[in-house]
Amino acid sequence: GGFQEASLTDLEVAQLSDLIHANRAISQEDEFLDLIVEIIYLEKDLDRFRSSLDVMMEYHLDQLQKGKFQVPILIVRKVQDLRSFLDGRDAAKTDLLDGFLKTVVSERTLGAVRELFKTSPAVDIGAFFGYLKLLGERALPLAAEVYEAFPDPDFRAKIMGFIRDFD
Repeated sequence: GGFQEASLTDLEVAQLSDLIHANRAISQEDEFLDLIVEIIYLEKDLDRFRSSLDVMMEYHLDQLQKGKFQVPILIVRKVQDLRSFLDGRDAAKTDLLDGFLKTVVSERTLGAVRELFKTSPAVDIGAFFGYLKLLGERALPLAAEVYEAFPDPDFRAKIMGFIRDFD
C-alpha cells in the first residue's frame, strides 16, 4: 500500500495558519457572545437587562469600527434568536430586544461604518455584504451612503445589486 507524504508549500502553511487563527478568533467571540446572551436571558431586572443590551450595543459598534463585520453579524443573529425564543413569554424583554434590533441601524452605526471606510483601505467586503444582507431593508441608507462615498465601479455594482433586491 502506498502512503504518500503530503507536503505543503510555505504559502499553504501560512494560509492554513491564518485560517486557524481566524477561526479561533471567531470561536472566542462566539463563546463570549453566548455568555453575554445567556446573562441577558437570565436577567430578571429590566434595568439590568437594558444595561446589558447597552453593553452589547457598544461592543457591536466597537467591532464595526474595527471592520470585524463577522462579530456584529453574530450579535444580530444571537439577539434575533433570543427575541424569537422570548416571543410570547416575556413582552417587556421582547420589546427591549426589538429596540436593540432597531438601533442596530442608527446614526451611530452609520457613523461607525462611515469612519471605517474613510480610515481603513482594506475592508473585508464579503463580510460587509454579509452584514448588509443580515440587516436587510434597514441597511438601505447605509448602502446608499457607502455607494456615494466609494467610486470603485465593482464595489458600486455590488451595492447596486444589494439595493435592487429591495425594489
